[in-house]
Amino acid sequence: RVTSQLDDLHNLDATKKKRAVISESLKEIEAHLKKERELFEKNVKSREDEISKLTLKLQHLKAETAATQKYEASKAAAAANTHKRMIRREIGVIDSEIDAYKGKLANEGKINEAATTFLVN
Repeated sequence: RVTSQLDDLHNLDATKKKRAVISESLKEIEAHLKKERELFEKNVKSREDEISKLTLKLQHLKAETAATQKYEASKAAAAANTHKRMIRREIGVIDSEIDAYKGKLANEGKINEAATTFLVN
C-alpha cells in the first residue's frame, strides 16, 4: 500500500511536470499565434490603406480623363467651327468675284451688242 501511494505520488509528480511543460508550450503557441494575428491584421490594414489610396487615385484619374476629353472635344469643335468660318468667308469672296465677273460679262455683252449694232448699221 505504501508502495502504491509512492507510485501514485511519483505519477502525480510526473503528471505535474508534464502539465507544466504542456502549459509552457501552450503559452509559447498562444504568444506565437498572437504575433501572427497582429502581423496578419497589420497586413490587412496596410492593404486596405493601399486599396483606399488606389481608389482615390483612380477617381482622380477618371475625373482628369473626363475633363481632358471634354477639353479636347471643345478644342476640336472650336477648330472645326473656325475652319468652317474660314471656308464660308472664302466662298463669300469667290461668290463676290463671280458676281463681279458676271457683271463685267453682262456689261461687255451690252457693249459688244452695241458695237455690233453700230457696225451693222
